[in-house]
Amino acid sequence: MPESVEIYMALPGQKLEDGQMTMSNDIDTRDDAKYDAEQRCAKNPAFEKVVYYVTSDDGDFKTFFSYKNPNVKAAAAADMHGSGGARKKKKAVKKVVKKSAWQKFRSVFEA
Repeated sequence: MPESVEIYMALPGQKLEDGQMTMSNDIDTRDDAKYDAEQRCAKNPAFEKVVYYVTSDDGDFKTFFSYKNPNVKAAAAADMHGSGGARKKKKAVKKVVKKSAWQKFRSVFEA
């Protein structure tokens, strides 16, 4: 039974060490790790890999369980990076058309 487990979650094409990392003291068996990985991938389908490492007090670690998400969805990747939701589109700026002197003169009589 591991004392603490480091959990690394990575997006498609992302290195494991560049992804998210969290710790857990509740995972004791590989079945617990598999269930946890499935729940994490269901919550955020952008995760491609979830890997569990057992850490020891002297700093050593070894792979405890590895899970590859069969249903990766790239659309949720923006949420992973904390973009704060959907990006707002910038409004198009209207181009100001300057009137010539003749157009200004004619506009006085056309009103």
